[in-house]
Amino acid sequence: MAQALQATPIIPQPATNLPAVLYLQTPGRVESRQYETAERLERVAGLLSMAAVRLLQLKTAAKETPDRPAAEVAPKAWVDMLRAIRKLPAAQEMTVKTFVRQLAGLGGHMMRKCDGDPGWITLWRGYEKLNLMMRGAAAARKRCG
Repeated sequence: MAQALQATPIIPQPATNLPAVLYLQTPGRVESRQYETAERLERVAGLLSMAAVRLLQLKTAAKETPDRPAAEVAPKAWVDMLRAIRKLPAAQEMTVKTFVRQLAGLGGHMMRKCDGDPGWITLWRGYEKLNLMMRGAAAARKRCG
């Protein structure tokens, strides 16, 4: 029989020096998914934690080495898909800073000069949209029958 969720938190609270995206409450919406067992919730929290760490790495790289090529820190498929979605010129190499801002643009960031750097929730929303588009492109390439 499946183990029911208890009132005590299953996901440990992250250290205070980690960004808000790692709390998994707001960006990942783990709590709102309402899984019936603790085991299922732990699996989803683990997967979302890996995505959150990836976003943390991208945001850190955008601050520390903004002119670094995006293909060095993000999968080339992500860079190519984002370039196609945002209609960026193929001849120009995408930097990490540009990649993060364009990813946040998918999540609703206005990308004006006065807006500053994108926040975690905006990055997370952009990541979710990019991931969905990657899955759609893979399904379109797949042959049926």
